[in-house]
Amino acid sequence: MKKICQLTFVIFLLPCSMLFSQDAPGKFLLDVSILAARNAAGGLTYDNIEGSPHYSDGFVKSTVYLKDGNTASLPLRYDLFQDEIEFKRDEKIFWLIKKDVLFIQYGKDTLFPEPYVEAPGRLTYFFGRERGKYTLYIRRRVNFYPKEPSRGYAESIPDRFERDQDVYYFKQDGMPVQEIRNKKTLLGILSENGPALDYVKKSKIKASKEEDLLKLIKFLNDQ
Repeated sequence: MKKICQLTFVIFLLPCSMLFSQDAPGKFLLDVSILAARNAAGGLTYDNIEGSPHYSDGFVKSTVYLKDGNTASLPLRYDLFQDEIEFKRDEKIFWLIKKDVLFIQYGKDTLFPEPYVEAPGRLTYFFGRERGKYTLYIRRRVNFYPKEPSRGYAESIPDRFERDQDVYYFKQDGMPVQEIRNKKTLLGILSENGPALDYVKKSKIKASKEEDLLKLIKFLNDQ
């Protein structure tokens, strides 16, 4: 993990006109001009590590919706390991600032920056599905595993990224994000909603199954 932590962060002030083009209908203004650039120390790049830290292989046509009502369209890429949304300029990678983003339409996916359950002062990106008064939030994650030396007849294993299991969260308008750890926590979240509890039991909803949770969210939004 030491290698991955050897990253330096630089803050740049960039004119808005240099960041976002106006190639779609309407005038795209982005008055957030402070973006973080990531430079790998010691020549480290992701090319030296097997697997990928990114959600998508390339940059995806996206639209950023800001809290002040402005929007901007540009290609983005989600770095799951760093939990940052990237865009490229002059072959350098820059990050969007989470606190200014309302949500991002990332291709067919929708991303929401929300306070992280385990660290309320920190924002993290959640994938939102079945949006309404209730929304299913999903954290998609990548783990880094350092090189393992050869042992006996077993060959060494290089530095690598591997996808972790998705984590599901329950989001109700105006309420904090709640993690769905298991069936017990799901029932606790719905403890004051009798019809929803009945639906979970009758439909045999599994807290670890995304399709089941989407059915539950749809049921809640149709109430």
